[in-house]
Amino acid sequence: MIFKVGKESIVRKKCPFVHHEGEHNSQHSFAMQRWNNLKNSSGHIDKVMNTFSVQETLQNRLRLKISLEAVKWLAMQGCAFRGHDESINSTNRGNFIEMIKLQEKVNQEIAEIVLENSP
Repeated sequence: MIFKVGKESIVRKKCPFVHHEGEHNSQHSFAMQRWNNLKNSSGHIDKVMNTFSVQETLQNRLRLKISLEAVKWLAMQGCAFRGHDESINSTNRGNFIEMIKLQEKVNQEIAEIVLENSP
């Protein structure tokens, strides 16, 4: 069948394309909606995930650098990384956290972004 406008629009219901297209809540309509959403590049995962500011990126790199330095030092010394009680109220939270706290005391910039101040 062919699309016809006007009085013969009843014939439109028998058209295979109309049957394929379906109603508003059909699979075809959902697929078209998803395709239109895909064309909107602001919703792409790589755009959403890369919205970190330069400052956040630098802070994350500093956190990583501090953590890696602590890991390298503890591994080189053959020390255990964690203690028996790592709660905030503990006097000795383990070697790794204590090493981070030591670096925090030396550098104020580190103190602002690690442990309790981290996101």
